[in-house]
Amino acid sequence: MKKIISTTLLAALLAPSLVLAQGYIGGTLGLSDLDGENDIGIKFFGGYRFNQNLAVEGGYTDFGTADDGGVDVSVDGFEVAAVGILPMNPQIDIFGKLGILLWDADFDAGTFGSGSDDGTDLFLGFGASYNISPQLSARATWDFYDFDNGDGWILGGGLTFKF
Repeated sequence: MKKIISTTLLAALLAPSLVLAQGYIGGTLGLSDLDGENDIGIKFFGGYRFNQNLAVEGGYTDFGTADDGGVDVSVDGFEVAAVGILPMNPQIDIFGKLGILLWDADFDAGTFGSGSDDGTDLFLGFGASYNISPQLSARATWDFYDFDNGDGWILGGGLTFKF
């Protein structure tokens, strides 16, 4: 009898989390900044929302190309993040992210040569999403990155498809 009661209680506690659990994919497009130089940045991501307050997300980010004193610098990378979510009402969620970015940078100085660098650094971000339907939401994000020799950010908007 104790096993039945404890199993029933555990199922009752986990049921709301399982109902809300869902996968998602999406993309954003927006303004990127690498040490004060702007370009168009793009992100593709996928994630899994465990419950109304917690998700894990992974993706690819391309910061575009910046001109740093005659040197073209392009940075991209793969990231993974923990996402904390605060539902404001049935349509609007706000969220914060903390993760790591595995980045690669390419440098092109024309006739002076080229090179590359890579690394792994922390990033953080925040944003909001608006649920258009149960399967579709609009998203706005601002993510901040701290690289070995500088910093960057992407301010963007896009769509998320839930399944």
